[in-house]
Amino acid sequence: MTGEDYTGGPAPRSWPDRLVEPVSAASRHLTDAQIVAGRPAEAEKHLVDCGWCAARVRDAAPADNPDDVAFLAALRARDRRLDEPAWTSAVPSKSVLAVAGSGPAGEDVRPGELWTVSWHGTSHMVAVVAIDRWLAQVVPVTTDARLADEYAAVVGAVGSPLEVPLALWGRASAWLAAFVFDRRLAVLPELGGQPAGKALARLLAAYALDVHAPADLPVGARVLAGEIDRVGLVESLTHTMLALARANDRLDALVTDPAEAEAPTVDVAALLGRAGLPLGELAARTGLTPDALRKIKMRGSATRAEAEAIGAALGVAAEDLIGTPFAPDALVLAASRPSRREQRRRWTAERYGDEDPDDPLPLIRHILDHPVAARTVPSAAAGSAGANQRHWDDRVSVVLATTPEG
Repeated sequence: MTGEDYTGGPAPRSWPDRLVEPVSAASRHLTDAQIVAGRPAEAEKHLVDCGWCAARVRDAAPADNPDDVAFLAALRARDRRLDEPAWTSAVPSKSVLAVAGSGPAGEDVRPGELWTVSWHGTSHMVAVVAIDRWLAQVVPVTTDARLADEYAAVVGAVGSPLEVPLALWGRASAWLAAFVFDRRLAVLPELGGQPAGKALARLLAAYALDVHAPADLPVGARVLAGEIDRVGLVESLTHTMLALARANDRLDALVTDPAEAEAPTVDVAALLGRAGLPLGELAARTGLTPDALRKIKMRGSATRAEAEAIGAALGVAAEDLIGTPFAPDALVLAASRPSRREQRRRWTAERYGDEDPDDPLPLIRHILDHPVAARTVPSAAAGSAGANQRHWDDRVSVVLATTPEG
């Protein structure tokens, strides 16, 4: 699989030779830190399939390899860090690591940019192809351009904004939500004389139609029978993109089409009146304060949390009390911006401690449940998409800046 047999026979001549990583396998090679300091349980399966990593583990064991000084010296001399980031599929240069670690979070995702993305322990580097509302079409990026296939665009080291060759894998494209984007790394150069986003869109169209990639685009070589490493890498990248795309499911519960929104089927104020219970007893049963119950009766509506408390106490489904509110695309985008990710995480942890802090759904629902005063946020100008987006951005900013009560 790796082009060199590590399963038997003599070991490589020296430690530096042994530290030259073979081409990527279907699962990621163990990092040096895992070899030296311990490895996760899932690494054991990789060791069964990968003779190179198995040899490194054997050679690093003091009982089998008394020359630990040479081993550690070789590690220190390598041009890679022991804490190699999980978002790479091949070893990056120190410049890549420096850019990824120090760059500020980006505001908006745009075609032709390189980003890091992450969701629930899965992370990677991607190139942005196109934007649709709060979704971005991306292709995974690796720094091992030698493995690029006929649908992977190649950026040479000279033209690469990260100073290393890049492979942009069209076979593993995906649509990812804006809230999984972490940091903007760089802007890609033109490919085939076109902006990178447009060039990648042409590449994806060729792949979808099962025709050759455009002749003016620099791509890799066709995958031949028996090239297990290259096939395995594409499968690994596809699996990673599918894992990241599962974040999109979090917003499936939102209604972004006004025609599909539904009004409450039960009037919450009338329900509280029909209960015939003193305010104090209602408060005791629902866990809401008497003041909160008075406000619900006055405005004739309840937040999701209030509806769940009232519904549980009076035997009514919370959805019947709040309906299915319309969530404008502009609100979803405003709540999902990468620049707000850390602030949104803190806000969610403080207000909704049981919710996933990476999930923007609690923030979106909170804004729908808690209209702000008209004087706090300027209204959107009718018919102006830009003003409408600014309106929702302002509302999100106001909510995120608000300190939880109590």
